[in-house]
Amino acid sequence: MMRRRITAVAVATYLLAGLAAVPAVADELRLGVSPPRLVLNSCPDPALVVRSRAPGTGRTVALTFDDGPGRSTTSILNVLEQRGVRATFFNLGVNLANHLAPLQREVRLGETIGNHTWDHPQMDLLTAYAQAREIDRTSAALERLVGVRPCLFRPPYGEYNATTLRLATARDLGFWTWSVDPEDWKAQGSSSTYWVRRIVSRARAGLTQLHPVILLHNSTAGNPATVAALPQIITAYQSAGYRFVRLR
Repeated sequence: MMRRRITAVAVATYLLAGLAAVPAVADELRLGVSPPRLVLNSCPDPALVVRSRAPGTGRTVALTFDDGPGRSTTSILNVLEQRGVRATFFNLGVNLANHLAPLQREVRLGETIGNHTWDHPQMDLLTAYAQAREIDRTSAALERLVGVRPCLFRPPYGEYNATTLRLATARDLGFWTWSVDPEDWKAQGSSSTYWVRRIVSRARAGLTQLHPVILLHNSTAGNPATVAALPQIITAYQSAGYRFVRLR
């Protein structure tokens, strides 16, 4: 426990000092969680920061889907393809092999694939070693199954600590949260008009932002209300002059 507290203090010191560089390799070895060799990739070097603004100039908006691939992934991809919109998918490693076809289609369509951990823990409650394993297992599975090395990471529940940020950055993973939360997961598989309207209404809150990042879901249980709301969300933002972009 003392060793973990010392590590947390050291990481906080780096952050407060405003250093954008990844801590030294010696610190990684001291933690016992240095990135495995297979994570070396062509991802751009990320800054040690948390991002929640869609990239690009003018009005840009990013649709992001967490917790997949799942039962609604194909339907979501159908809507995106029909509307000519690209998105970012933060996938769970535990779901990849059981939903390989929609995952392959995400890749084929050119969607951005991100790492959302292996099985959706609250990262700030885990040891550094356990956090590293959550990240590494998913990246390795994506590379093995579809030949994709993710360059983005999103922590489940949006919960993280300095260790989470450092571990992701050390693995060349840009660290992303969101700025608009329609809370579509609360529908719990319902496709009722109430939930569709609620999701659309909450998603429209981002119209007050210049670069919103919208959080949606495509879990294994299915998200029919999200699928039904998606065309209306796209129309609302396109009508307001926004350009849909993928995270990077």
